Amino acid sequence: TGSANISNTCIGGYNTNVSLLIDSPKVADLYTQEFKQMYNLKFHTIKKALDGNTNIKIDNNTIMSVYFAPKHQVFRGDLHQVLSSAKKYIYVEMFYLTNKFLVNDLIDAKKRGVDVKVIVDATSAANKYSGHHTLRAAGIPVKTENWGGKMHSKAATIDDRYYVIGSMNWTGKAELHNDENLLIINSQQVANATKNTFLSYGK
Repeated sequence: TGSANISNTCIGGYNTNVSLLIDSPKVADLYTQEFKQMYNLKFHTIKKALDGNTNIKIDNNTIMSVYFAPKHQVFRGDLHQVLSSAKKYIYVEMFYLTNKFLVNDLIDAKKRGVDVKVIVDATSAANKYSGHHTLRAAGIPVKTENWGGKMHSKAATIDDRYYVIGSMNWTGKAELHNDENLLIINSQQVANATKNTFLSYGK
């Protein structure tokens, strides 16, 4: 899973994307159930919410939770809890960031002394609902990627502990209307690696 569309621009090195290969029968089964619902023309709110999707043990060092929008409303649930628990840093790379709840979570973290940094694409920065103006006004540094290729990632790293990845932009439409997927991965190894990648941007 991840942010990449199956297109030349997304997987050919033009756009910035994140993809994840997961070796887990349980996670694969959840994605298969979700696929079968949509293949049988059950989209959006017609789908049923899948159970057993949280706290899946991948190995001794990795626990994963899987969410499918719009039945799992993760932004005001478990993702909110993860962002609210941050003590050291939150690093976000996001194609579109307009969700007011998540913008407020990032601002609240900044007020607690958490190091919050954000990268968005110029496409989303041009959107009138973009949260980057509000974040900058709160003292959060936001970089706008305006190269030819899009900054198409949808990911965040939190506190050397969590990595959030999936198809979901941080928008109200992604959470409440679209068929999307999102993972919250509890893994120090994954978080450390993705943190270093984030900090390498712009060097």
